[in-house]
Amino acid sequence: MRQRLFTLLRAAAALLCAGLLYALWVRKTGMGIPCPLRLLTGLRCPGCGMTRMALCLLRGDLRGAFAQNRASLLLAPIGLYVAAAWAVGYVRRGERLLHGAPKIAAFVMICVFLAFGVARNVLNW
Repeated sequence: MRQRLFTLLRAAAALLCAGLLYALWVRKTGMGIPCPLRLLTGLRCPGCGMTRMALCLLRGDLRGAFAQNRASLLLAPIGLYVAAAWAVGYVRRGERLLHGAPKIAAFVMICVFLAFGVARNVLNW
């Protein structure tokens, strides 16, 4: 159990550092990772605007974050719940799959996220 906890903490620390370095890079250079779907089709995917949303959150600008990607901001608490449930199952029992309510929450979150991707192009959100 202790080894799984340290493995998870190392991975979380690496992701946090990578995210902060990416945020610093984007703030200093203005260059982010372009969306391949938007480059190919001109349509905005459900994830378009997530970098700008995260940068707004780092500045404490909730209104700006909401304007960049509504779905990601509103689904973040559910995503944190799912991630926490997965982490607890992994550390305590070594499980890598979700079960019960967290699995349903993840499925609903994915469905809402995909519906948002369609709606943002049809309704021009």
